[in-house]
Amino acid sequence: MEVPSSEYAEYDLCYFARGIIRGREESQIMSNYTDLKVWHKSREVSKQVYVLCQMLPDYERYGLRTQMQRASVSVSSNIVEGSERRHYKEFVHFLEIARASSSELENQLILCRDLGFFTYEQIKPTLELNSEVRQMISGLKRSIITKWANVDK
Repeated sequence: MEVPSSEYAEYDLCYFARGIIRGREESQIMSNYTDLKVWHKSREVSKQVYVLCQMLPDYERYGLRTQMQRASVSVSSNIVEGSERRHYKEFVHFLEIARASSSELENQLILCRDLGFFTYEQIKPTLELNSEVRQMISGLKRSIITKWANVDK
């Protein structure tokens, strides 16, 4: 395999395809973000949030509605953005942002219930799927750190 010619050759993990790390070949973390189950599930959360947001009153159009939609989209977007970064530490950083956005969304769903916009039964499936996504993000983060942390030593 030819060594990349960029200044980042030592850490050239772009697209997480096969790369050269300190002169030795490393197996790939993933071939593409579309292969990640967590990405697919986070998109499903976004779809559910958009359906729920249609039930919010019009006066929440620029309040909770947009906040919830942005938080839900942020989860999958940060997974994608992180996966396209050159170094595993950047990927981990974006996974942390995705996890925080997932927590933000959970808070907003609970607040909507507290304000009487939704019943618990209406938000339960989304809360459960969102919780599963958060756990998957944590697992992916651990996996990446475990796989690549020794490379920096």
